[in-house]
Amino acid sequence: MLISDYGSGRILDTLDKQYKYIGQICDVEYDAQTFELYHNHFSKEYKSLPNLHGTNTKIFVKQSTESFDIIFDDIFNEL
Repeated sequence: MLISDYGSGRILDTLDKQYKYIGQICDVEYDAQTFELYHNHFSKEYKSLPNLHGTNTKIFVKQSTESFDIIFDDIFNEL
């Protein structure tokens, strides 16, 4: 599973807490500060341990040898 533009982490939160998902998750986010916030404030809340990739999603998918059954795009809509 790939989560594009990790954003606020809403998709990971839903998968972990509502669906109890424990499979492999790749998170791609171009903004390094987003992952820093995740590590410092939220990572201990989840059972899932996503593989974090700090790059553009389009570049990641083109260069990756992995295949994904599901790709989510976490569109940030909170201000």
